[in-house]
Amino acid sequence: MRDWQTHEPAPTVTLKGYWLEDAGFATGTPLKIRVMPGCLVLTAQEPLPAPPPEPEIMQTLKKVCKLPIRKQRQITDFNEMIMTKKASVGKWD
Repeated sequence: MRDWQTHEPAPTVTLKGYWLEDAGFATGTPLKIRVMPGCLVLTAQEPLPAPPPEPEIMQTLKKVCKLPIRKQRQITDFNEMIMTKKASVGKWD
């Protein structure tokens, strides 16, 4: 393999084979690499936990952000209307 900047030969290690999966190194497994004189230690890391599901409100807001500005204003106006506490005017209060 060559260095991408200098095009000089660069030290390279390539490992492949199904034995890697048997040893706990499936494709995409995060690695921890320790470098010591004359020795490399590769350790399979636990994958990061999946992020929690996104709240429904955030999913909805992302959809709203993709709408034209006129539609966004309509939604904003509607939200303000339903959130504004209006003085009651009837006898059924």
